[in-house]
Amino acid sequence: MASVDETDLVASLRIEFIEESDGSAVPAQLSDATRRWMRELTAAGVMQSWIAEGDDGTIGVVTVRIRDASPREDDLLGKEAYVHNLYVRAPHRRGGVGRALMDALLYWCRANGYTRVALRASAMGRPLYERLGFVADRAMVYKAKK
Repeated sequence: MASVDETDLVASLRIEFIEESDGSAVPAQLSDATRRWMRELTAAGVMQSWIAEGDDGTIGVVTVRIRDASPREDDLLGKEAYVHNLYVRAPHRRGGVGRALMDALLYWCRANGYTRVALRASAMGRPLYERLGFVADRAMVYKAKK
């Protein structure tokens, strides 16, 4: 598990993930806000990350945030683990790195009593998540026009 001191590295990988997904650079103001937000949540103990290292340095990351959720009959805790991103650098994809990162995250969630884990799947990530047991839900998102 990544330490609080590694939060800037984790945030950099999240920004790299966003830039690759969106095809454009993340503005400096958003980059700074992301780093600050991740540092605060990691220091507060509600965000955890795992970093994968290879022969050529850091190759991937996965981050989870614990958030409030309504209790359910099969889950009375009232908390949910939300996967913010799983990112593996392109040269290392399809080699089991993403699976290993998700296995570590899911093990930690089970060990800490978080039985509900949510995420938003990209087309590339969906097959992995389905193999891990994730299923599509009925969630929708509203984005207000600016």
